Amino acid sequence: NRLRETKDLSNIAKLRLALAYALIGQKQAANALLHQANTIDYTQVYQINHGTTLINKSIALQTYQALGASSKAIPLLQDISKELNKKQYINTQTTAKCLLALSQYYQQIKGSGLNAEVEINDNTFQIESKASFYQKKLAIQKGKNPLRIENQSKQTLYVKLVQEGIPDLNEEETFSKNLTTLVRYTDGTGKTVAIDQLPQGTSFIAQVEVKNTYNREVKDIALTYQIPSGWEIVNTRYAIEENQQNNQADYTDIQDNAIHYYFDLKANKSIKFKVKLNTTYLGNYYLPGVHAEAMYDEDFASHTAGKWVQVVQP
Repeated sequence: NRLRETKDLSNIAKLRLALAYALIGQKQAANALLHQANTIDYTQVYQINHGTTLINKSIALQTYQALGASSKAIPLLQDISKELNKKQYINTQTTAKCLLALSQYYQQIKGSGLNAEVEINDNTFQIESKASFYQKKLAIQKGKNPLRIENQSKQTLYVKLVQEGIPDLNEEETFSKNLTTLVRYTDGTGKTVAIDQLPQGTSFIAQVEVKNTYNREVKDIALTYQIPSGWEIVNTRYAIEENQQNNQADYTDIQDNAIHYYFDLKANKSIKFKVKLNTTYLGNYYLPGVHAEAMYDEDFASHTAGKWVQVVQP
């Protein structure tokens, strides 16, 4: 009650306080605070408290749910669902708050379950579940895969088809979506090195550059540089000069066969990394492509094609 009487309460404080009143059964006080609050709050400072409009909506959804006001909760539910399904950056705290509100809402709904018939490549199976969702791996083949779904229940059925996989060797495709990646191999003097066939024991450098070609900053980019089995990464963390070169990344994870960089990139800016390498084992090996992507935004990604390389006798 003392907090409720405090002047200049922020929107998120009003929404949280309204939820507290709703949970203890004080509906009149909860509704009064909800009426004063606004789910769209442009005064929140992201760097300080991670406040977002979506977080405000998720708190409002929890409050309306606690009050039993389904007519007001459903529009918020739909808005949050649409935002979560968009191909855009959403920070992890906002995602967690939204999923919490949605899960609490659906836990109170007693649906009739799922009843549908699915046919793929002339194989038919029935989906019958008392739960509100169902997930199944589909057997697909190369080429076309005709898919038919028939909803046999009285409620709306929402379907999401997710396809993922790893391309075969030599079938990697170069692509670029608002990010470009350039890899250049050089010796210690900066002269270009042809990596198709290198003598055993050769030391050289991979120079990887990622550029943001879009007109806004991109958050949380992950860059993966993998090497063939016949090469080794020379860990130079102890070298001050090399550390300064690669310290542009927010975090660097060095593995035996790959290095992962994580960083933000401002509009129309680029970032460069140097990786010291050595040819160690004789034989033919596959060099995977370099992959960069924004972890929470599918509109930003790039990939270079892989190739076969050879380590030969000196």
